[in-house]
Amino acid sequence: MTIQASEKIVFEGVQLYAQIELALNKHARIVRVSDEEAKLSNDLFFTTALWRGYIGNWEIKGGRFYLNSIAGVFKLLEGEPLFAEWITAAIRMPTKAGTFIPAIGYESTFDAEITVDIERGVVQRTWGLEEEWARPWPASQAWKYVAS
Repeated sequence: MTIQASEKIVFEGVQLYAQIELALNKHARIVRVSDEEAKLSNDLFFTTALWRGYIGNWEIKGGRFYLNSIAGVFKLLEGEPLFAEWITAAIRMPTKAGTFIPAIGYESTFDAEITVDIERGVVQRTWGLEEEWARPWPASQAWKYVAS
């Protein structure tokens, strides 16, 4: 399998890239666009680097997970960010440049990354990996720790 283009996530004001595919839910504000409209935005949506056909722009804010926009074969209709209550996942995100060990799918490893555990759209835990050490800490302190 080709390494896939990553979902974008704003975490504590910083844009990071998820190492997991986040599914969209059937929702009245999430609509399929024509292939022609999707191709106008970017040809990437029709390559093996993006089998799902879209990239979501997400945000973790106030301990909740939101979908801000979608690019590709889907779009999010106008309005407030959509609370993503359908998401239950452990979302890994690299936090700085450094050693990158590529792997198939989303199994690549990085020098520094954080993981946010989300259940039904609500952050349960944030923890990080700095080289070989995993340390749990409160979400409010996670970015400060891994960015130093």
